[in-house]
Amino acid sequence: MNYRVPQPSRCYIRNLPMEILSEIFMLAVHGTPRKSLRSVMMMPHAFASVNLHWRKVALCNHSLWSSLIIDLQKVIRNQTGGGLTLLTTMITRSGRSSVDIIIRAAQGRMSGTEEIIALQILNERRTEGSSALRLESIKLVRTNDYLSRFWLFCPRMMKMVEGSMFAALIGPTSQDALAQSPPLPKLRDITLYGVHLDWTNFLHYTLGATPNQSRTVSHSIQSLELSHHSGEVRPTSDEFTGILEACPRLRNLVLRKSGPLAGLSRQVSLPLLEKLYYGYSCVGDDVELFSGLHAPNLIKLTLNSESPNLSSITYSPTQDDGEDDKADSILKYCATHLLFPRLQELSCYHINAPVNTFALFMNAIPTLLHLSLCGTPNAIPALLPVQNPLAGIALRVPCPALESIYMSSNSHKDSLIITLKERSKGSSRFAEWQYEEMWGGDITVFFG
Repeated sequence: MNYRVPQPSRCYIRNLPMEILSEIFMLAVHGTPRKSLRSVMMMPHAFASVNLHWRKVALCNHSLWSSLIIDLQKVIRNQTGGGLTLLTTMITRSGRSSVDIIIRAAQGRMSGTEEIIALQILNERRTEGSSALRLESIKLVRTNDYLSRFWLFCPRMMKMVEGSMFAALIGPTSQDALAQSPPLPKLRDITLYGVHLDWTNFLHYTLGATPNQSRTVSHSIQSLELSHHSGEVRPTSDEFTGILEACPRLRNLVLRKSGPLAGLSRQVSLPLLEKLYYGYSCVGDDVELFSGLHAPNLIKLTLNSESPNLSSITYSPTQDDGEDDKADSILKYCATHLLFPRLQELSCYHINAPVNTFALFMNAIPTLLHLSLCGTPNAIPALLPVQNPLAGIALRVPCPALESIYMSSNSHKDSLIITLKERSKGSSRFAEWQYEEMWGGDITVFFG
């Protein structure tokens, strides 16, 4: 009897449709947020080297090559010759897809020339014209944000910023063309985390605001973040006011230990602003900043006392400012001037203001739906019902539209329970609530 020996079947992965295999590649390269930078850049090349089928799939997926890591030291060493094959290959294969650009630089004296060279490489290697014209997001991050706690910028050799790296993205531009439209027409999001710029050049080359001429606005900027800037390298009042004026369509603004020290130099209207994150320290005139900002459609406000214990290491002209006084002043001003009539979400982190101040503020935001608290115990009793002098014995409940309360610690659980019970007496809407206490001690309360 003859037996037929079964032949080994072909590898099933060879039969996968190109779309599925391409998605597997994408998940392997971009699906893990904590993957090292080198592996993100090298993995697409590894996939393309397995066989012809995998190479075809990898090359057809331009997004696979969209993480570009530019090492400035290698750029400087090889700017007159080869040696940048890997980077230029990635840029070419990324095609017209959106790209994430990471520029790595060692700490030391930087004149701005190195960044310009790196960005020019990107601009020259991308196909079909200037890639800068399609740039949608810029994020510059300084990894050592501890140094931003000092008033004086450190290291001193890096304080002065020469040139403008953003100007290199578009090359020479005539003043007439600049006055007609911003240099980066599709730029939507700008994040400067610990990285300071020549703010005048930032206005000129990035936002298109022409000096000494009628101001040109950028109708594309929707999100702006300035975070962790030492006091002496922050934008001035005029510079920051000009930045906001150049972004009338701004929807999200983040100021975290940054921004002008003396507030805004004139009133700025941001009718589309929906989210404002303000992290303050012991320096700066916060009331002047809020008094100059007109944002009637703000939906979400976050207040954060960023540096409660930095007086021993921070030197500034206003070192004696008390953070309790700053929180008190900010909340009182926002309440008495009804700055945010449509506010729906409020988050407070370590805001140490009196209960009476919180009560005044809560009564000024009747549209509030969601309240999130971390290290802010005095905000809880501010929600207690108060006697309504115009209605006899009737009680008036602050924030009558409130739908949820989140508290990051159960250390003030008793105060919260008392407040919930009293609110249930003041309004039938709060008679029932759902109370959830997480394993880590976080508490969430839902009404209705």
